[in-house]
Amino acid sequence: MGGAFGPRNIALDRVNGEYIMFIDSDDTFPLDACETLYNKIREYDCDIAFGRYLRHYVEKGVIRKSYTPYIDSLEDPYDDYLDDLVEGSELDGFLGFIWKNIISRFFYGKPINKENNKEILIKDIKAENEDEIVILKILPSFWTKIYNADLIKGNDIKFPDCISAEDLNFLLESYFKSENGILFLNDKIVYNYFMRLEDEEKSITKNINFRLVYDSIKAYRMSSQLCDEYDIKNKNLFLNPYLLNWIKLWLSRDNSKEENKVFLNEIKLMENGNGSGLKYKLILKLINTLLKIKS
Repeated sequence: MGGAFGPRNIALDRVNGEYIMFIDSDDTFPLDACETLYNKIREYDCDIAFGRYLRHYVEKGVIRKSYTPYIDSLEDPYDDYLDDLVEGSELDGFLGFIWKNIISRFFYGKPINKENNKEILIKDIKAENEDEIVILKILPSFWTKIYNADLIKGNDIKFPDCISAEDLNFLLESYFKSENGILFLNDKIVYNYFMRLEDEEKSITKNINFRLVYDSIKAYRMSSQLCDEYDIKNKNLFLNPYLLNWIKLWLSRDNSKEENKVFLNEIKLMENGNGSGLKYKLILKLINTLLKIKS
C-alpha cells in the first residue's frame, strides 16, 4: 500500500517557486484563499501563514468549522457553524456531554483572547509562550497554509514515509525551523475539506489495516522525538489527543500478538523520550499496559 508522501516529496524536489501550497485532489480553495494567504505572508514577511477550514460532511449535508484555541473571530456566515473538534463531535448523549464539557476542556482548555484576535503572529514557537504554543492544538491541516519555499527547501523538510500522520511531522518540523514567524488568520476560511463516506470513495485512512495502525503510532513517536530534539516541553498539547485516538484506531481491528509487540516497541521508544507532563505519561502507560495484555 502506498501513500501521499511519495508524490508530495517528488513535488517538493521539483518546485521552483517562491511559495508553496498544497491541496488534495477532492478538496477546494475558496476563491480568495490563495490571494489572501499570499498577501499576508508577504505583508508579515513570515515563513508560514495559515487560516481555518470548513469540513464538509457531504452525505449528511453538514458543515463544521475548524477548531481554534483562540476566541473565535469568524463572522457571518461562519459564526453559527459548530466547532468540528469539540462542539461538533460525533458523540451523542451522555458520552457527547462528557466529551464536550469535561474531556475536551481537559485537553484543549479555555479559548485565549489576544489583543488582535484576528491575525496572530507567533514569532518563535520554540519559546513556548503560553498564548502562542497553543497553535499545536490545531489539527495539522498542512493544506491550509502557504510556506516560504526557502524554509521548506532550504531545510530539506520532507514528508516521512508513513501513510498516516505524516503531515504532523512535516508541519512540526516546519514550525520548529521557522526563523521569521508563523501567522495564524483566525478570521479567514482558506480551505474546504470534504469528507466522503461511500465505500468506493473511502480514503486510505478509512481502511484499517496493520500498516495504518503502525504508521500512525510511528509518526507520533517521530513527532515526540522531534519535539525532544528542539527541547519542546509542551508536546502533550497535540500528542495526548492523538494517542487517545490511536487507542480507538488500535481497538478497531483484531491485531495479532506479533503486531502488538511491534506497537509496544514504538511506545517504549516514546517512554524513553523526554517526559511532557503527567497526562502524557499516563496515556503512554495505559497504551503500554493494553499492549502487554494483548501480547
